[in-house]
This record gives sequence, C-alpha cells and structure tokens, in this order.
Amino acid sequence: MIDREILFNALIGATLFGMFTYLIRIFKTHPQYLKISSFIVSAPLVYIIILYFTCKKNNNFINPFTTHALLGNLVTVTIYIITLLLLKYNIQHIFEIILFILVLFILTYFKCYIYNIL
Repeated sequence: MIDREILFNALIGATLFGMFTYLIRIFKTHPQYLKISSFIVSAPLVYIIILYFTCKKNNNFINPFTTHALLGNLVTVTIYIITLLLLKYNIQHIFEIILFILVLFILTYFKCYIYNIL
C-alpha cells in the first residue's frame, strides 16, 4: 500500500512537470514562458523541493544529498556548455553526443563507486 507521503510527493512532482509541459506547449505564442520554465527547472527551486522531501525527517541526509546533487549539477553544467558549443550541428547529432556524454558520466559514477566515496 502506498502511504500518504508518497502520494503527496508524487502529486507535487506531477504538478511541477505538468506546469513545465504546459509552458513548453504555449512556447509558440509566448516564447518567454519557455525561458521562465527552463530557469525554474534549473534554479534551486527544484533542489529545495527535493531537499525538503528527502530531509524533512532527518537532517543527517542534507550533506550527502547536497554533495551528490552538486556532482549532478556539475554534469548538467558540463552538458549545457557542450550543447551551446555544438549548436552549429544537427539536433540529432547534438542529442547523440549529449546522450553519450551523459551515459559516460553515469557509468563513471557507478563504476567508480562515487556514491560510496563521497
């Protein structure tokens, strides 16, 4: 049986992604909404929500959660920079390169047991 906390967190997450999807859908008529939604997703708002879900019962999770969130953000920033550098290429090639780099980072994270080290 699923408890109330999981349902509540799922509802919050679904609402956030639903709002993001809506903002993307109306991008053609209001281009500023895509910029706003990408800022909100990348801004610490999402981090704060996930931090709240993760650490509301135990503050001992803040340090490891934040450390690994920082690692993930470093990967994200790296991918953002690579994307901007590759804009002259076909979007399909950009996706393939980004996916390759992302898989490489994820495999390195798990293969080197970084989750156990930090």
